[in-house]
Amino acid sequence: MYKSDDKIVVKIDKLDAASLNKEDNVAFYNEQVLGKLSKFTKSERIKFSEEEMEEFNDIRSRANELLKALMVIMKSCTYYPHLKRWILEEDHPLPRNEREILFAKVWENPELIEVVKERKYYIKILGQYLVRNSNESEGIELVSKRNADTFTPKRNSRNGVIGKSFKQST
Repeated sequence: MYKSDDKIVVKIDKLDAASLNKEDNVAFYNEQVLGKLSKFTKSERIKFSEEEMEEFNDIRSRANELLKALMVIMKSCTYYPHLKRWILEEDHPLPRNEREILFAKVWENPELIEVVKERKYYIKILGQYLVRNSNESEGIELVSKRNADTFTPKRNSRNGVIGKSFKQST
């Protein structure tokens, strides 16, 4: 039920409002309590890719403080490249300090994270499918779908729209 320091929403009538405005003590009845404040406020969900979520869970288990976690993520040779890119990406629609604040919110309340799966695509050209050769000098070739690679779209950071350049999924 309710605990000390819970924030609740209460329906008040004119008499209660007048008492509150006079700074009198007001007693509320159970019928007036509509529920916890969290029930009435929509929390902003923060989108993470599957890779970012894995890295977040890992660093959360290793670092017990937010500042330590951020310092580890920001190192040049980090084990958390996806989180580093999420925070530092230059052409992101949100300024860097806002992303750092969002990361702090997620650190405090991990339930705010919404994991978004990247869609995977086959690229079809003239009835055949694209495959990237392991030898970079040979580039790409067209094959049957059975042998094709799947690709995930790169996010266009400026507007969040899927761009035309693709990266190969692993």
